[in-house]
Amino acid sequence: MGFARRTRASRPVSVALMLALALLPAQAARGADGAPAPVLYAERVGEAAIEPANRYSENSAIRIRLLYPAGHPRAGRPWRGHAGPVRLEEWNTDIYDGRHGASRLPAEVPVADGERMVVLKSLARYRVYDLRNMPVPRVAVQFGGQLRFVELPQWMDVDGNDKTDWLERRVDDIVARARASTVAEVAEVFAVLGGWRQSYRRDCGGFDESEPSVAGISAVCLDWDGVNAHRLNANRELSATVLHEAYHVWQHRHPESSLAGRRLLKAAKGGRPASPCAQAGCVEHLWLPDPRYGAQEAAAEAFAETYKHLFP
Repeated sequence: MGFARRTRASRPVSVALMLALALLPAQAARGADGAPAPVLYAERVGEAAIEPANRYSENSAIRIRLLYPAGHPRAGRPWRGHAGPVRLEEWNTDIYDGRHGASRLPAEVPVADGERMVVLKSLARYRVYDLRNMPVPRVAVQFGGQLRFVELPQWMDVDGNDKTDWLERRVDDIVARARASTVAEVAEVFAVLGGWRQSYRRDCGGFDESEPSVAGISAVCLDWDGVNAHRLNANRELSATVLHEAYHVWQHRHPESSLAGRRLLKAAKGGRPASPCAQAGCVEHLWLPDPRYGAQEAAAEAFAETYKHLFP
């Protein structure tokens, strides 16, 4: 039986323009002055890398190449020297907004000697759990009337362990620091934490008695104004959720005591069954609020609020 769950309160694009750009020829053989113009190529390189020092951003690399056009003696080889700036613009989404450490688009970048690697840093603050409903950012790479699209998926799980990579890195770091904490209460709680799993429930985290040593942590935790507080660890909300759920694991191991000396008995979330009624037509399985659950929640939240400042 599960219980103890922590909660918290595109740019429009012209279809005609997209079709017109998509129908451009594969290469622009001549520049404005009639001289040969390089052919543009752009592709994503590898998977997104997590940068802990930049709020655990997802960093995606794009390789831009300018090659000599067909018919040129150096056809297919990198263009020598500078050929003017290449423009990058985000379509479908507003993820590269320059806020909190994210890259800002649109931007123009120089390409020297035919090749340039550009790293775009994102902090996609999705507000839903089903990523299939979220648009994938498309970056339009433009040069000399040519257009190439590069898709940059977000919230990746590269190793396929059912944990979003940015969340995994950040929660693992919080847990490691908590286990090594010099604060006795924090170290005691995390000594009994066996691990954590990513929760896809509509809340910030959870604890389930079927996995009594595991804390559930969600990538999405909506604040009162609808902002995903977990993605940026705003107001240390992700840290607080990790502490809160770890405390429930500790409570399950020590049902008759707490660090503050309170007597908190283990109780399933949802309450206790009322006494069976005798008369016909009454409800047999009526559940009433159990005050013991409220005491557990209050203790877990107090623990989280007391120590979350230690884990920015």
